[in-house]
Amino acid sequence: MPRYLSADYIFDGAKMHRNSVLVLNEEGQVISLSSEEEQGETPEFFKGILCPGFINSHCHLELSHLKGKIEKGKTLPGFIKEVVPKRLASGSEIDAAIVAAEKEMLDDGIVAVGDICNSEATFPRKAVSELVYHSFMEVFSPDPAKAHDMLNLGKTLQSRMKQMYPQSGSSITPHAPYSVSDSLFKLINESCYVDDGLISIHNQETVSEDEMFVSASGTMYELMNAFGNGIPHFRASGFRSLPSTIVKLPRCSNVLLVHNTFTNSDDIERALKYTPRIWFCLCPKANLYIENRLPDVNIFTSYSDKIVVGTDSLASNDTLSVLEELKTLKEHFPQLKTQMLLQWATSNAADFFGWKELGTFKAGAYPGVNHISTDEEGEISASSKVKRVG
Repeated sequence: MPRYLSADYIFDGAKMHRNSVLVLNEEGQVISLSSEEEQGETPEFFKGILCPGFINSHCHLELSHLKGKIEKGKTLPGFIKEVVPKRLASGSEIDAAIVAAEKEMLDDGIVAVGDICNSEATFPRKAVSELVYHSFMEVFSPDPAKAHDMLNLGKTLQSRMKQMYPQSGSSITPHAPYSVSDSLFKLINESCYVDDGLISIHNQETVSEDEMFVSASGTMYELMNAFGNGIPHFRASGFRSLPSTIVKLPRCSNVLLVHNTFTNSDDIERALKYTPRIWFCLCPKANLYIENRLPDVNIFTSYSDKIVVGTDSLASNDTLSVLEELKTLKEHFPQLKTQMLLQWATSNAADFFGWKELGTFKAGAYPGVNHISTDEEGEISASSKVKRVG
């Protein structure tokens, strides 16, 4: 029997509807979204908003065992110094944390995840999960002599993922501008041209990242020099990080720029002149945790159809809830409307990943259905909660 659902507002992935009914079949597939008069049925009614299931566009699920173990506010170089030694743990501890973190995402209305992988730790869980995943096999080394080895490591992880979870999407992707040599960028690009892979890269997460590219100085430059054999091949471009790096990324792939904490308008314009296939991922709670700073979200809203939302990891967050990220954005940028925020968390992300059956209430989709409580104006507020209802 079909289910008939209604609410004060129904957000379909693009716009809000009032006095409407969402009809689902027994498998959760959308049959229709139309007016109450057209349906002629008495629907289940929810006070607040019904919207498609959330998509967490940036997560590090394999770091879930680090919850509460990294000190806040140490900036990115300090965060990296703590994560590198602390990420080592027993397999059972890592596995249990992954299972618990994934359950948290499911309970918080998340239906799909863009997940960063530096190991196979999450693969067994993904193979039996209800969630849809795209796994980014993240590679890095500033040493050009190690470029082929790093790419092969990414390919090995990708092969293992496909063996365990054949239907899952995956791609090889660079970690960050400061941690990938030009030689490795070139190999990643060649791989993307062959596989039409998605790219995700951490971008301008700390002020010293820009300093490194402008003048080969600053805390990030010093940190990278302290690792291994240093970075003798690095040369400052004289430009900020994003303009220096975007030209090393493929034009044939969708590119997700993650964090963007110190990105400015000029950076955005330069990047979009190089390729229009850019999305911007906001992870506000992680930005506050690591840098105690948020991106200037106002400069991104002109490109609202290219914004998505992520949670980062439990090493840099106390939850993997997309709604909590939206609430944080709303708190700090109250002019942001709920309709826009929900678009970032649903249909925009589905567009980036190519998940045509998610993020929308179009007929034929299997998006999942979330119920969100709102304030009297129908807006997300500090007290809003989310519950999966379909």
